[in-house]
Amino acid sequence: MFRNGTYSIFSFLVSGLFLANGVSHLFQFISLKDYVPGIVTFIIVIYPYSIFTLKHLLKEKLITMKKILGHLFLGFILQVPFALLSLWLARLLF
Repeated sequence: MFRNGTYSIFSFLVSGLFLANGVSHLFQFISLKDYVPGIVTFIIVIYPYSIFTLKHLLKEKLITMKKILGHLFLGFILQVPFALLSLWLARLLF
């Protein structure tokens, strides 16, 4: 938290990106009807963490449902550039 009591939009965006990535694995699992890497992590880690965090943030009135949905939407959009950046860096480094 910053001095004036506000939270960084970056911290909420990272959480939205994290949840969006997990939800995309869930949709892939459902549509492909086969194992998808990441589905176990989504079920065991991402989903419980996200639900706990969202409930807490809403209860403490630190974020609104509108902002949560906005960050989730941005998370879906930003997955592709971040994945491409990661692949590019991996090729560059290795």
